[in-house]
Amino acid sequence: MEGIRADMSFTCHKTLHMPSPDQQHCAGAMIFLEKEDRPNQMMRIAERIGMYDRRKLNMNVDIVDEY
Repeated sequence: MEGIRADMSFTCHKTLHMPSPDQQHCAGAMIFLEKEDRPNQMMRIAERIGMYDRRKLNMNVDIVDEY
């Protein structure tokens, strides 16, 4: 979790087989960061340019939020 909190990107395991430009950020990591009110730099940039809307995240799904 510290890497995610340290503004690092966290790639979705379902997109790791794709070419790098097609890989996506992990929704669980985004939900985790939004719950902590700490969106990372990529999320903030994507939101500013209209590519990310935090309101579309399902904040009620189970995520790993503890170790």
